[in-house]
Amino acid sequence: MFKKISMNLQTLNGLTAVLFFAWIAMQAFTASASSKSDCQLAFGGDDHQKTWSTCLPLAEQGEPMAQAFIGLMYQYGYGTEQDFTKAIEWYTKSINNGDMRSLELLADLYRLGYGTNQDLNKALDMLIQAIEVGVDTGARSRVEQFFLVELGIPEDINKALNIYERAANVGILNAQMGLYKIYSEGIRVPKDDKKARRWLQSAANGGNAEAQFQLGLSYEEAEQWTEAIVWYKKSAAQEHVTSMQKLARAYTLGNGVAQDYEMALNLFRKAADKGAPYAMYSLGVLYESGMGVSADVTEAVYWYKKASEEGSNGAQISLSLKYWVGNGVMQDYVYAHMWMNIAAVDSQEAREYRDKFESQMTKEQIAEAQKLARECQRKEFKGC
Repeated sequence: MFKKISMNLQTLNGLTAVLFFAWIAMQAFTASASSKSDCQLAFGGDDHQKTWSTCLPLAEQGEPMAQAFIGLMYQYGYGTEQDFTKAIEWYTKSINNGDMRSLELLADLYRLGYGTNQDLNKALDMLIQAIEVGVDTGARSRVEQFFLVELGIPEDINKALNIYERAANVGILNAQMGLYKIYSEGIRVPKDDKKARRWLQSAANGGNAEAQFQLGLSYEEAEQWTEAIVWYKKSAAQEHVTSMQKLARAYTLGNGVAQDYEMALNLFRKAADKGAPYAMYSLGVLYESGMGVSADVTEAVYWYKKASEEGSNGAQISLSLKYWVGNGVMQDYVYAHMWMNIAAVDSQEAREYRDKFESQMTKEQIAEAQKLARECQRKEFKGC
């Protein structure tokens, strides 16, 4: 069901161990018997031989915590040869005897395929089960990672829905987004807008930035700007780039908020700093028009160039026009044609401008501009 995840055993299981040791330190003893206390203290004190002598007899008698400790001893080779198969045996015994805290430890071994065949579905099932029974020293973050890495839907949709819904019902946000995708797009199930909306709302309420953006977008499309702004703000606060741009545009136009060019400028700049072409282009427009800032055509050209290098069609047209008239940059018909020719691939407006340019250019200038355009496209618009 899920793609194979390549992870470092030492790093992942080292984290598991740290969490498990922390759990040991925080837990009250499960029984008052001195032998159990001795076992716990020996394990927590890093005395391997004493751990074996005090914990193994208890484990063999069916004490689940001691069985978990013995599993860890085998997993890490403490006082014995490392043996993942035996670690699995002892973790399984611990779980069967009622200590569900061993689920996360066992899940890691199935997840990585140590001591057994790799079984990501089984690992995921165990992690969800740990969350369901209220045991979580790291299961939630690992389940989120499962659904973040792979949201593909297998042929067995019923099995997929079962695992997605179990995870979603314990608050796994990426699983909730997976269900939103399944129902909104009708992936191997009939489209169900009501279910899609339910899971989108749940993920947004839980703090998923993409869900908050999608929810804001749905309100914008319904022209419910007040609600759209609420969700764009939540998403933008998590540095969701598209939400930043949506919010900036709303401040520019006064949609759902008081028109505020300065606020728009700040939001576009944040998005531009993260590499968003539309934000770069919009900064050029704001500087050229003097909205929210003193008009500065040189600064406008700077942002048009940056956006053009990132493939912004609108910026390429604007930059071309600046070269044509020599506004904010040295006049250059060849570079004006080059950028307009590049933009013309996706724009009828650009094609019309290019044709007008050619009526005022020599054949040699046109040929040079076309050559530069081809070179620029090969360089993916960088350094043209």
